[in-house]
Amino acid sequence: MARLFIFAVGLLLFASVWSSSLNVDGSSKRLLVLLDNLGLRESHSFYFKQLKDRGFDITFKTSDDSSLQIVKYGEYLYDHVIVFAPSTKEFGGRLDADILTQFVDAGGNVLVAGSNTVGK
Repeated sequence: MARLFIFAVGLLLFASVWSSSLNVDGSSKRLLVLLDNLGLRESHSFYFKQLKDRGFDITFKTSDDSSLQIVKYGEYLYDHVIVFAPSTKEFGGRLDADILTQFVDAGGNVLVAGSNTVGK
């Protein structure tokens, strides 16, 4: 009986230590939203409100912002990137397709919205 009690206490201790090491504090909810123009922030406000209500820390930037970057000192600044910028031909700052690919390879998530004029 004592062995079972010790095992249960050990299992409970392990579970509490393991769960505290997860990103339950919201640090895995850093979201960068890239827009053609900041007016899309208002026209898609219902969608962005749902994300905020789910605990996402949202940063809005235009896709051609000259200060744009998702990596600083070798660390990713965001966990997720949404691109609502179908008319953008090139990103501003330090962002391009290769950096987004590396971001995804490192475990980041990217959602890209296009239009029927993409590639024309």
